[in-house]
Amino acid sequence: MQSAYIQKGIELTDSAKILEATDPLEIPHAPALFASYLGIFLLAELAFVLMALKEYLQDILGYSEVTLLTLAPGESGVVSSTPEDVL
Repeated sequence: MQSAYIQKGIELTDSAKILEATDPLEIPHAPALFASYLGIFLLAELAFVLMALKEYLQDILGYSEVTLLTLAPGESGVVSSTPEDVL
C-alpha cells in the first residue's frame, strides 16, 4: 500500500494528501468498519432514548429513584387502581 502512494508521488508524512488520494473502495474491511461505526452510534442513541423514556414514565407515575430501589419484586407501588383516582 505504501509503495502505491510513493509511485503517485505522495509523501507518507502528509495525511491530508493521503486521504485525498485514497479511494474509499481500497480501504480494507471498509463495509465492516462502516457497519461497526454506525452500529455503535445507533446503540448509543438508543440508550439515550431508553433513558429519556424511563425518566418520562418515572415522572408520570410519580416515582423517585428511592421508590424504584425499595419496591419489592412484583410490587407495583400504585395506590389506586381506578382511572378516576389516578387522574
